[in-house]
Amino acid sequence: MNEILKIFTSLSVSGSIIAIILFTLKCLYKNRLSKTWQYYIWLVVILRLLAPYSLQTNIVGRLFYKAEGYIENKNEITKPTILNDFEMQTPQSGETIDIQKGNTDYWNQLKDNLWLLWIGIAIMMLVRKITSYNGFVRYIKAGRYEVTNNHILKLYQSTCEGEGIKRPPMLYTNSIVTSPMVVGIIRPFIVLPNVEIKNLELQNIFLHELTHYKRMDTFYKWLTQIAVCIHWFNPLIYFISREIDKSCELSCDENIIKKLDDNGKRIYGDTLLASLRFNGNYSDTIISITLSEDARLLKERLGAIMKFSKKSKFTVALSMILAIFIFCGAVFTGAYASKSNLNNSNNLNIINIVEPQIKKSTVKTDDVSNTLNRVDEAGIELMEYSGSWEVVELLIPNMSRNGVDRITEIYNQKNQYSSKVKKKSSDYYNMSGDNVDSRALAMMQANGMWKYTEPLFPYMSNDGIDKVVILYNQKHQGQEKNPSDYYNSTINSKEKIVIDLESKNNYNIAESGSFQAKKDQILALNITSTIKGGTVDLFLFDPNGKEQRITIGYENFVKEIKLTEGLWKYNCSGIFKDGGNITVIGSIKD
Repeated sequence: MNEILKIFTSLSVSGSIIAIILFTLKCLYKNRLSKTWQYYIWLVVILRLLAPYSLQTNIVGRLFYKAEGYIENKNEITKPTILNDFEMQTPQSGETIDIQKGNTDYWNQLKDNLWLLWIGIAIMMLVRKITSYNGFVRYIKAGRYEVTNNHILKLYQSTCEGEGIKRPPMLYTNSIVTSPMVVGIIRPFIVLPNVEIKNLELQNIFLHELTHYKRMDTFYKWLTQIAVCIHWFNPLIYFISREIDKSCELSCDENIIKKLDDNGKRIYGDTLLASLRFNGNYSDTIISITLSEDARLLKERLGAIMKFSKKSKFTVALSMILAIFIFCGAVFTGAYASKSNLNNSNNLNIINIVEPQIKKSTVKTDDVSNTLNRVDEAGIELMEYSGSWEVVELLIPNMSRNGVDRITEIYNQKNQYSSKVKKKSSDYYNMSGDNVDSRALAMMQANGMWKYTEPLFPYMSNDGIDKVVILYNQKHQGQEKNPSDYYNSTINSKEKIVIDLESKNNYNIAESGSFQAKKDQILALNITSTIKGGTVDLFLFDPNGKEQRITIGYENFVKEIKLTEGLWKYNCSGIFKDGGNITVIGSIKD
């Protein structure tokens, strides 16, 4: 399934959860909280449906990650076994394989292109709504006439001044409209039906439509319609849209009547009743802001006018607390985010990305690089999504130096315009899985097989052996081993590899690192080379910065260097355009 479809499906789930909470609580707050609050609280749902932002740890995101992992594991388990050559040649087996392959390809293709169906229907719905509305506006404009009656214009001007509107919308009449309405978004205008209206009714009409104009309710409704188009597959979105339309009128009524006395409320109610007598030749089914959009809602609106009372400070405080609760619920419900919001406190998401890569390498093989390659893939994927060094650094002990090169390159690209200090991959080589201790630990973690890890013990430190044996004992309780039994297997019991370089037929080498040495220790360099068309320089820098240069050509040799106590650094670089390979193994001996 396309990543964008996953994101908006998760948004649909998240928004539905908040909507269900609001519908459930409605019976409790319906007559207790203000209608304005009940109108604008749905804006939280709409924003949750449209905004893909989510916290790094969120409910829906975790559900999607788990579902994703379950599907992947199920696909691995149900994957058909590979037939041998004899079985492949039998007609019946061949037919079965073709059918299975054809079915798999069909479903995979359908799954991969499902997002096209979703986005296609969403675009068609949105285009239809926009074109219908534009047609409606043109139809209204074609038959409209500017109001010239001085009495009506003075009443309209005084109402605008009373509402604090400095740039009021233009006022027109049209014989085809069935109710007073606000039309348009960029340059809205008010249209009155071409019938005789009493002065008090006319003032209430102006109050109603100007309230919609001030609150930009048309924009709110269009935002809702965009959510309807995007989440067309969710049945709940249509109930949400109708609830917003209803709450819009109820909150508008409340905003007006809270400024009126009892007689004013009665007159305003009479105005709503009088609006039913307006007749026209056009059905108001397009997005618009009318005085009476639905006669069935009129009874509820009149009831709300009769029951209206100013809310106490306690009720206002309660509504604010509830709004904060709903908003926080929308934030924490969250959405699927393609693992892009991971950080070092979100260990569950790290496991979701890395663990499947580690599990893929549990095949029976003694090739250490297989494990390293899998963790490299996981680290590179994690860095591309999160860009967080703190997260990916945790994987470096199980990565190759090539993998470290790649993640530092990606990190530096992502932060090239920020103030963050660029990373140098060579600073982390001594942490990477290219040292034998980490290789062995990665292998034991991946397959738990003793026989594949034990051959590396002669090249490992005692501390590395401790970690491998502890991990083995955790995986094989009842078959525990004692790490000290394997200490004597190290080379000469006192030899430790500190430099392990290989060009891997890349036509070049550029690696660096460091190691600690004690006084009077010897560095034994074992160099094998088949390079052609160039040379390689190995630079050694003692703790005081003094340089020793060793030039390597097409030859094998061994060289011993006496060490002084402190931190030694090395740098190996060169290009050999005609191919070949070079390995440099440096071990410390007492």
